[in-house]
Amino acid sequence: MAIAPELCVRQGDAQSHGEMAKLIAEVASKVPDVQVMGDLDATVKWAAANGGDVRKLAVTGFCWGGRQTWLYADHNKNVKAGVAWYGRLVGSQNELTPKNPIDIAANLGGPVLGSMAEPIRASRWKRSRR
Repeated sequence: MAIAPELCVRQGDAQSHGEMAKLIAEVASKVPDVQVMGDLDATVKWAAANGGDVRKLAVTGFCWGGRQTWLYADHNKNVKAGVAWYGRLVGSQNELTPKNPIDIAANLGGPVLGSMAEPIRASRWKRSRR
């Protein structure tokens, strides 16, 4: 079973934005991580109640969703695997985005493959694990 929840729907219609920069500024940047984690928890619960095998729980995301992939793998220790297709690993922290993937990488419940556009320096990851 594969499910693609609309994680930004409360903040606006993502399909109505023609430009990526406008979509990020007007919709994605306003979505709190805590809302995403709750929505993904509800998605997993729905899957379990509707024939999904959550013993094989995996998560994937692209760009903004790539960042959420890392965060959900930390949030839900039942995630067996994740694939993050790029997405922000570091950045400013605020009330909506209190953690970055680099902050939680050492605590993941399962493996996450990061397919990034540029190399991640191993020294940066090692510092985050201390």
